[in-house]
Amino acid sequence: MWGNFGYGWGFAFFPFLWIIFWVFIAFLFFGRWNRHGRYWQDHQSAEDILRERYAKGEINEKEYKERLEVLARHQK
Repeated sequence: MWGNFGYGWGFAFFPFLWIIFWVFIAFLFFGRWNRHGRYWQDHQSAEDILRERYAKGEINEKEYKERLEVLARHQK
């Protein structure tokens, strides 16, 4: 009735699914990306977080220096 179409588009679709699967696995194991499209470290240091908060304006210069001193004292 429909003729002999064989596998049709399945020959191209099935490998495409495998490619998507392996790309997904690669992203899970080899890195995470933040919302800005840059590589995001799994663990930021306390100084990095403090620097970021100061840059965003969440804390002022006095707070930044005080907290940086506290971190420096506890790292020794």
